[in-house]
Amino acid sequence: MFANTVTVTSIAQLQTEVNRATAGTEIIVKNGIYTTSSQISIKDVMGTESEPIIIRAETIGGVTINGKDGFVTQGSTQYVIIKGFVFKHEAYHRLFNSASHCTFTRNVYECIKDSETDANTSSSYLAISGSNNEVSYNTFQNKNFRGPMLSLQGSNGKIAQNNWVHHNYFKDFTTSDADNDNTAVQPGYGKFGNSRANMVIEHNLFENLSADAEGVLSAKCWDVTFRYNTVKNCTHTSLRNGQEHKVYGNYFFNSKLRFADSNHKLYNNVFIGDNAGIILFSRLEASKPTGYSHIRPVNCFIGFNTFSKNSSAFISNGDGGSQDLKIVNNIFYDCDKAIEDVGAKMDGVQFDANIIWKGNKNNHPNSGLIIKDPMFEFDNDGIPSIKSNSPAVDNSKGNYEFVLDDMDGQIRTGKKDIGADELGKGNKSVSVLSANQVGPNG
Repeated sequence: MFANTVTVTSIAQLQTEVNRATAGTEIIVKNGIYTTSSQISIKDVMGTESEPIIIRAETIGGVTINGKDGFVTQGSTQYVIIKGFVFKHEAYHRLFNSASHCTFTRNVYECIKDSETDANTSSSYLAISGSNNEVSYNTFQNKNFRGPMLSLQGSNGKIAQNNWVHHNYFKDFTTSDADNDNTAVQPGYGKFGNSRANMVIEHNLFENLSADAEGVLSAKCWDVTFRYNTVKNCTHTSLRNGQEHKVYGNYFFNSKLRFADSNHKLYNNVFIGDNAGIILFSRLEASKPTGYSHIRPVNCFIGFNTFSKNSSAFISNGDGGSQDLKIVNNIFYDCDKAIEDVGAKMDGVQFDANIIWKGNKNNHPNSGLIIKDPMFEFDNDGIPSIKSNSPAVDNSKGNYEFVLDDMDGQIRTGKKDIGADELGKGNKSVSVLSANQVGPNG
């Protein structure tokens, strides 16, 4: 039970109750359509971990907010939950610098362009600058103007930390009034390129996102974990800047993963379809302080992935090259080009224990190459898994202790199998996501 529960039927009432809310307050907005003329301000509103302040729709999806603006959470606000709304007001919905431990859950974001802005202005559906916040079980959809759907930034030159983005549905961002800054999720920006985020983006469904070359993700900070997501018919999931990103356990359908900069780990991913695969992208630019517009990758790991029926499974692109890259323990199945080098120099690259079958190895050297049928069986989604007689079983090279599980979330035991799948019959905790597993009704 909440210490205080109140039901409101107008924006004015809502603002009054928010202003006087204390730990344990629940504010219920009666179902209906509401129009704002200004922000709904949540400033210096203090819940606790055991007694959060909840602001929710009477029923999930039962309250629509139209008009000029939505919730703006700022000051020393903490432990506030905003739940169950449909936001169709002008963008954007903000969580400012010092607000922390807040949750946005089971909402729908389909905002319209700010009436006072032009094509050069970036407006997000939801913008977060504070730390330790959660964005979960929301739908972000039908955007057509400049700015990310979800922007995760920071303040004072430091990226926000420990934000958690999970079980959301990002869909249908295919056109924009500008040709840049149109990604679904944007962790960091230029000034945050050297800040560590410790951010986790997991169990989300991304679908039909192509308004930007970086349609799914444009990471411009350090330490983002992108795992167990499903990406369908999108442009790039991009590690644009910053180091030590981890991308594992994802399913990419006709969608590419692109990376620059150093010390990344890309493993246990499955790439299905002609337009799927990984792109190493580095580009020289003398005017930049680093000498690169896309920083040369050093010491990156591409291992235990499965590529199936791709036109180009792995591409080294740009003129910046790479250093000490590991391409190991992958399976390339029926790919037109397994490894394509379009001019970039890969210095010190290590190839080991890669299986290639029914395709062209291209620039893959003969060393570290296994030309054998991986003995796949395919499920209804076209996801290949290995059979017990596969040459992938117990045949990987190297230890790689950080590779703990496989594409299904099953624990890898003993000597690891090659590719994204580990042979086993344990419980599968990860699978291809469908729309009914994410968003407000997931």
